[in-house]
Amino acid sequence: MSGMNEQKLERRIRSEFGCDPSTARVVAEKATALEEQVKSTPETWEGPEIDIEYIISRLEMAPDHLSVTGKWNWWAGSIDFFRDTSRDYRIN
Repeated sequence: MSGMNEQKLERRIRSEFGCDPSTARVVAEKATALEEQVKSTPETWEGPEIDIEYIISRLEMAPDHLSVTGKWNWWAGSIDFFRDTSRDYRIN
């Protein structure tokens, strides 16, 4: 994996979803932490490479009525990867 640029992801989230900077920053931080976890244990991840396009596409899949953090939590709660880690990637 090439490594995701957190600031670029934050800007894309703001651009795509029109949220405030602090919300975009929190989602970008969680996404970057997830990418780092997957890079350290790639055998536990069955999905595609985690990059900016992948994260944006997952947020776009979420129901429209959800906030950006809700969209992230919707996706984060739907994937099996999180069942095998003690790390919680959802946003409180």
